[in-house]
Amino acid sequence: YPHLVGLGGEDRLFGSTENNILEGGADNDVLVDDAGNDTLDGGTGADWMEGGAGDGLYIADHMDDAVIEQVNGGFDTVRSTASNPGDPLAANVEALILIGAGIMTGTGNSLDNIITGNAGISELLGGAGNDTMFGMDGVDKLYGEDGDDNLSGGDGDDKLYGANGNDTLRGGLGADLLSGSLGYDTASYSDSDIGVTADLDTSSANAGAAAGDTFSSIENLTGTAFADTLFGHASGNVLDGGAGDDRLHGRDGADTLRGGDGNDFLDGGARKDVLTGGAGEDTFYFASTAEGGDTIADFAVGDHIALSAEGFGLESVEDFAFVLASEPMGSIATAIYNTATGSLSWDADGSGAGQAVQLATLAGAPVLTQEDLVV
Repeated sequence: YPHLVGLGGEDRLFGSTENNILEGGADNDVLVDDAGNDTLDGGTGADWMEGGAGDGLYIADHMDDAVIEQVNGGFDTVRSTASNPGDPLAANVEALILIGAGIMTGTGNSLDNIITGNAGISELLGGAGNDTMFGMDGVDKLYGEDGDDNLSGGDGDDKLYGANGNDTLRGGLGADLLSGSLGYDTASYSDSDIGVTADLDTSSANAGAAAGDTFSSIENLTGTAFADTLFGHASGNVLDGGAGDDRLHGRDGADTLRGGDGNDFLDGGARKDVLTGGAGEDTFYFASTAEGGDTIADFAVGDHIALSAEGFGLESVEDFAFVLASEPMGSIATAIYNTATGSLSWDADGSGAGQAVQLATLAGAPVLTQEDLVV
């Protein structure tokens, strides 16, 4: 590439339409590029760096460095050894990378930014866009601000604040604070290399990859590729187990539970939940008829519907009848499956005197037999 290097004074360097490298020096330099995928390095002074079309890399070493970038001028990055170069990130620049071992701050702009912290202690602030932020090493603070942001703390005991928008927070290693604030936010452990126990209602119960983590205003959980146990809280939650043999407990609220791969256990809890087992032989659990009204989205051969012995007053599957009809029969508790609608109901006395309670709707009305129900 054409490579221009200043002479140590207040240099003025101008690039061409090729891919240029413009390198200033110790003083306050002016670097202006035309087009191409260029690198502009102002040096240690307070420099003016102006890019053109193409993907630009700006190397900033002074907090008063000025970066000027065109609208739609490619994907541009500022790599800085100084905190908040330009304060905030220059308009029309998409990415900021902080370099160094001390305490550093980086602030995004109105675009969808990618902001990467330094090896020390980073404080990263997004802007109006849908930002992606990486804390890296150290005890970091990440603030998503507006937009639907993705925040990853990395190593260390980090604090992640989603603020506005529907954010995804990944604490990484360490005892992290994951605070969603406004919006519908997710704590994700999908990158973890061990399983997780995560409880949105009681953070002290967190274990495995979530050990020491604290949740605040988090609505959703995403598990790992291993065996996870996920608990929701009183509001409607989305619990996604991922791969592995997972146990998902929705508690109160109209929840969405997704088992993913593996042989999963899904307990929607109170209110009307949507349960999707995914691949594997899954179990859909009902503690009592008070948990009825759920939709089982993908019941298949090998799956089971489990009824609580205590909640249904049963000792075994021999204590109730199973009929493919719309009316109960006999004087024994009866599970009634409507093969046309996929509706599974429960009549506690089997006589018809008490109204049957709907437990679940099996989407697509798959084949269901008494062997598919367990106690």
